[in-house]
Amino acid sequence: MKQRDPMEEFVRKLLYVDLSKKTIEDIIKKLRKLPWKDEKVYRFTLARFVKIWKIKFVNIHHMANVASGILRYHEDFIVSLVDSVLEEIRVGLEENDPRKNQRRVATVKYLGELYNYRVVESPPIFDTLYFLITFGHGMGKKCFCSE
Repeated sequence: MKQRDPMEEFVRKLLYVDLSKKTIEDIIKKLRKLPWKDEKVYRFTLARFVKIWKIKFVNIHHMANVASGILRYHEDFIVSLVDSVLEEIRVGLEENDPRKNQRRVATVKYLGELYNYRVVESPPIFDTLYFLITFGHGMGKKCFCSE
């Protein structure tokens, strides 16, 4: 069995176990103390933030709140996070695997919550909404909703 890094286990515990309404501020403080210049820490922390489907659905807005708390200190991290979330949505639509429906719903909800916490501006939201509506059928062809 692969031995995990203690720092990675710490981040997992913070985001997957400890995250709740009461612990958001403490988690933000602890995450700010991470060695962000270490590429390994940066990558696995980003991966934990992107894999939003691994946390409880009711905690998605708490995760967006944590991301907004980190925004002013690590803007490059948040840019990578938003880019990865948008890419995850696109890949999910292209694969169209019914087993990943909950994953896609959680990711889209996360994007919406990131918008609510002012981490994301409105243009990527509207672009993604347009992509969600138009993906999978040819423009100009009749669909079931046209009349």
